[in-house]
Amino acid sequence: MSEMIKKSGWQVTLLVEVGFVILSMMLFAALVHGNQVFATGDYHFHQNRIESLYEALKHGDLLPRVDTYFAGGYGYAASLFYPTLFLYVPALFRLIGFSSAQVYFGTLIGILWATFATTEFAGRQMGLSRVRSVMFALLYGLSTYHLQDLFSRQDMGEAMAMVFFPLVLASLVKLNHGDKRAWLWLALSMTAVGYSHMLSLEMMGLFCVIYALTYWRTFVTKRTLLAVGAAAITAILLLSAYLIPVGEQLMSQTFQVTSTPLVYISKEAVSPMNLVMNSLTNQVFHANTVNVGPVIFIGSLVGLGLALKQHHNRRLAVIAVAMLVMTTSLFPWALLNHTMFNTLQFPWRLFSIISLLVSYNLSDLQYGLSFKRAANIIVPMSISVLVLLGLQLGMKTVAASPQRVETESSFNKIDSYYIGAGHEYLPKTLSYNKILSNKHRTLVYNNEDVTVTAAKASDGHVEFHYVVHDSQRHAKISLPLVYYKGMQAVNTLDHRFVATKESGTGMTELNVTGSGNVAVGYAGTALQRLSVLVSMATVFAMGLSIRRRKRSFAHARL
Repeated sequence: MSEMIKKSGWQVTLLVEVGFVILSMMLFAALVHGNQVFATGDYHFHQNRIESLYEALKHGDLLPRVDTYFAGGYGYAASLFYPTLFLYVPALFRLIGFSSAQVYFGTLIGILWATFATTEFAGRQMGLSRVRSVMFALLYGLSTYHLQDLFSRQDMGEAMAMVFFPLVLASLVKLNHGDKRAWLWLALSMTAVGYSHMLSLEMMGLFCVIYALTYWRTFVTKRTLLAVGAAAITAILLLSAYLIPVGEQLMSQTFQVTSTPLVYISKEAVSPMNLVMNSLTNQVFHANTVNVGPVIFIGSLVGLGLALKQHHNRRLAVIAVAMLVMTTSLFPWALLNHTMFNTLQFPWRLFSIISLLVSYNLSDLQYGLSFKRAANIIVPMSISVLVLLGLQLGMKTVAASPQRVETESSFNKIDSYYIGAGHEYLPKTLSYNKILSNKHRTLVYNNEDVTVTAAKASDGHVEFHYVVHDSQRHAKISLPLVYYKGMQAVNTLDHRFVATKESGTGMTELNVTGSGNVAVGYAGTALQRLSVLVSMATVFAMGLSIRRRKRSFAHARL
């Protein structure tokens, strides 16, 4: 086996990738078989995100911000506050004609394969052999937390972000080893994390700081500081199309995510004893059984011992164990309840970074001559154990919640009113129960002040004719549209804009006079459009720079 992989040709790369595809499909056998599917966790919300993007593309809206599909047409800014870049792939498959179930589970399988592929690539970039790179990919891709993200939590955003974590680590390692050109990889990989999951970007940003402080002797040099600075600025510019619109909305309105936090991070810390027991027994993910799995838990301790003995990757091994302690109640999270760190919500999110570091450490350690002699037996056995643990976890996940098994046709019956458990990005004053009790989306106004006729409410749009009884007064009309900055109303009779604002209940409100025919919908803001131009200009500038460097390199070789 090792001799074949050492040949390292394109045939071997193809063989490895095909193996990853087959393995990814095998691991989902417990969740998808015949016409039965298993879905739990956040699946409703992520299914709706894909469906919403599909509907937007179908109607020619290439860059939706407020998703008019959500909440029966009331609209929800999922595509503004949650990155959608990588959801365009499944949305395009919906356009081709695949069903929602096929696209949803195909996306999860694709994420698992992509994790294997990027991790194996990152391993080779860090100098690991082909065998060790495959080992790294399997340890990380089959880690319990990663699989639970896909099987049980079905947190599509975080799972997508974990695809790019190994590339971030590889970039940092290469920078630490003196390759200052790795700044571009760091910028691109952090950008990819940001366009997958904002909380993961926050976590990886924190990890980058910890890594730089740990290897401070390298990172305080002028060349490295310039490289890291270039990476940070480039990533921010590339992420402008996402970060600027989010910042604009948060500054203009108060949302439930900031006014009423879903959780306090200190209350979600894990009991040390529960972490040990649940990890060693590879428990299915639930609120009281969160764990890192037996391989990563034992590997973190064994890896630390070997790293200290071999004086190799000691600092990374220490960081992994320290982060493991941080996920427990031993760490004083209560001091951070009212800081930006509370946005992480759950300390156990750090399991993703811990799994990455432990997997890399175990793959990069020296195991002695006797291990090398027995590698042809030990490596296949280790791979078999990892795969069996993954398959077992999938079966245990389904067995723990049999009520979640449903037919594919049932799964395809989508309910647009699922907008995420916390309703984080609804205006502070909006009660979602009022939306659920007014699915007919009626307009609210005082009959004594104004007469409204020919009212039509479609997804994300409202049109109506009005006549204010007293020409000297204004009349308020509250519309069945959730208000976000960028909502626009136009009097179609004279093409004048009518001012929109947030009502006391979080809906879109108009103050009208005289008479007119008004069409209302979300049009976006100038700052949103500018942010897209900034990101596009950055991509264009990077493309030109890379092309010039290639030409210069080609001329130098001549």
